[in-house]
Amino acid sequence: MPIALQEVVDTYVLGGTRTDLQRETMTAKLVGSVVVWRFKVYDIAKEDGRYRVMSELMDGTEPGAFGKFTVVAFVTPRDEQDVQALLKLQTGSEVEIRGRVDGVTMRTALVLSPAELVR
Repeated sequence: MPIALQEVVDTYVLGGTRTDLQRETMTAKLVGSVVVWRFKVYDIAKEDGRYRVMSELMDGTEPGAFGKFTVVAFVTPRDEQDVQALLKLQTGSEVEIRGRVDGVTMRTALVLSPAELVR
């Protein structure tokens, strides 16, 4: 069963209603799993032959949630078509990424590595 990105955001965002036990359970389900998510791009940088694609900051849906959450995907292009697609993306563009969840950092970021563009 795929895990929705908003469900992940609501689980980790600061000020939300989820418990430590619920976050630990979500982390156990996520880490090592492969997800396919669509999100808006905030920034892209090239690092060591791969591209770090950061999502815009996402809000939780629950009242009282005040924190922000982001996805950081380390995308390795498969070919020139992927490189060109990455070069065309701008802040606010939507992108769909498939990647392995490497971990959650301080309840504010989820890392996908390795990752690739979905075409």
